[in-house]
Amino acid sequence: MLAARMSTEGPGAPVALPDNPLGRLLFPILRRAGQVAQRHRQRWLDTGPDVDPASFLQRKDDGSPVTAADREAERCLLEGLASAFPDDAIVGEEGARREGRSGRTWVIDPIDGTDAWLHGLPVWGPTVACLAQDAAGPRRVRCGALLLPATGDYWFADLPPGAPGAAWLGGRRLRPLPSPAPDRAAVLFVPSRLHHAATVAWPGKLRSLGSTAAHLAWVASGGAAAALVAPSPAWDTAAGCALIEAVGGVVSPIPTAGRTTGPAFADRLHEPGPALVAGTPAAAAALLAPGAIRLHGDPLRLMR
Repeated sequence: MLAARMSTEGPGAPVALPDNPLGRLLFPILRRAGQVAQRHRQRWLDTGPDVDPASFLQRKDDGSPVTAADREAERCLLEGLASAFPDDAIVGEEGARREGRSGRTWVIDPIDGTDAWLHGLPVWGPTVACLAQDAAGPRRVRCGALLLPATGDYWFADLPPGAPGAAWLGGRRLRPLPSPAPDRAAVLFVPSRLHHAATVAWPGKLRSLGSTAAHLAWVASGGAAAALVAPSPAWDTAAGCALIEAVGGVVSPIPTAGRTTGPAFADRLHEPGPALVAGTPAAAAALLAPGAIRLHGDPLRLMR
């Protein structure tokens, strides 16, 4: 079932767009960033085994890779969003910073899934989300989008204050998530380093495809029952959380000794938030039950 839902249009086909003005506005901004990343990716794949990887990529403090493609694609996102929303702030994974005065902040990840991108796999792409501060509460996501250039899949979620949310995959509006009890066929997306830091009681299948944003998006569109998310900055998780919230799913921090509830994002958006469970209500309830997830030490060890 998952494979059938992973690509609706294909990389060369026209992408159907949401029946939503904001979703249509964001698509060309993400598409331009994705085209930049694709050009860099093809040059990287064409270099062959003799290229020195150090000449193309570096490792950040958390061990994750960063390349010239990440930086150029981030500039595309920054320029596009600044033009469309001149009063909004912007915070990017690769260092983009722009002050704003509207109270809204865009968080951007130019290539979520850089390791997959480096290895020629299709599960990567630019993702953006807009967060706003509630009058008496934490930041909340107001909209989010993800594009996988290699497959043509485009997700968008709109969560206007005081109104029902909605989400789309391409031009198809997503229905509220069904919520059967997890069984042997139920798919759970997990961090690639889950085995280093946790054990999970789950009756079905575990999958890791290399992109947190894509994991969450496929949950929202029915490709999996839930996802476990490593502690991550908002640019990795905000769009996916918006998608899941828009279709009636649950997003909750994984209970730890010091925390059982709270916002999904850190106060400082560039810092990792809590480890999360996100999925259908039944799947989330099963994963949040006492003893279902056992963390071995610091949850930050779940990070890629």
